[in-house]
This record gives sequence, structure tokens and C-alpha cells, in this order.
Amino acid sequence: MTKAITQSTFHLIRNSKGGESIKITSTDASGNKSDDTVIDVKDTTPPVAPTVSEVTSESTQVTGTGEPGSTVKVELPDGTVLDGVADDQGNYVIDLPANKKFNGGESIKVTSTDASGNKSDEKVIDVKDTTPPVAPTVSEVTSESTQVTGTGEPGSTVKVELPEWYGIGWSRR
Repeated sequence: MTKAITQSTFHLIRNSKGGESIKITSTDASGNKSDDTVIDVKDTTPPVAPTVSEVTSESTQVTGTGEPGSTVKVELPDGTVLDGVADDQGNYVIDLPANKKFNGGESIKVTSTDASGNKSDEKVIDVKDTTPPVAPTVSEVTSESTQVTGTGEPGSTVKVELPEWYGIGWSRR
């Protein structure tokens, strides 16, 4: 691209990708050409926030896609930060430490940082609970019991199924 200038300053606007080099020369009215001035275009565009595949209470990895070559950081609910690099297709896989287990309902934060240090927006993912609850414990039930009691996972629903012949709230005469 060539542009004639009539002042001592010039402005040339063009969309350039970071990492490119631009060569600039000047030629006067007599045809005399200056030495080349070469400048590198700095990448200041942050990558798009990475995509994150579903994370569950059974997950052993966090996977998804990001800008190829970018560093993907995963912040766990306890503040632990794990990182990995997106491959040339943009895919990343970050292994979760064996001592870091999810219950479901927690949130993790994922970002991507490109080679120029530009950081994406944060992607927040909620961990899905896919672990069945532990079987409830039940206190002893006798022929004299009027209720069934015990304990179960907080927030879970405990269902008590009685034999069909077992009357509830009425009696047979």
C-alpha cells in the first residue's frame, strides 16, 4: 500500500494482525529513496473466552477449545490454578489432581492468555452433580414403630416405600 504525503506526518490505517512486520520507506520528488524502517505490529487483541465442555462431579479433566497456542488457566473453587496449552487446533485438556473432587454446584473459572499476554474474558462454569447420593441410614423399625427415621444426603429427597398391604392413616376392620 502506498500513500503520498504532503506534510511531515502521516497516518495509515489498516487492520493488521499482531506479529506482522510493516516496512516503511520514503521517496522524495527527485526519486531519492530512504532506508527501510521496519516496525512490528503488537498484538493487543485478547483471545475469545475459551469454550469449556461440561464439568461434572465425576470429571477428572477440564476440556474445551481456545485460541491455538494460548495458555488456558482453570481456577478451582478453592483458588487452586491449573493451566495447559491449547494445541494447534485449539483443543486443551487439563487434568484435575486426584485430591480435588467436586460435589456439584461449585463454579470454576476459565481464561485464555495468548502469546502476547492478552487475557480473555473469564468463562464461569457450574459443576453438575452426577454422583448418586449414599444410601440413607434408617433407624430400627419395629412392629410398634409409628414413623421411619434416619439420615440422608442434605438436600436429597428420601422416599419410603411401604408394602401394599401396609395401611397409612387407616386400619382394616
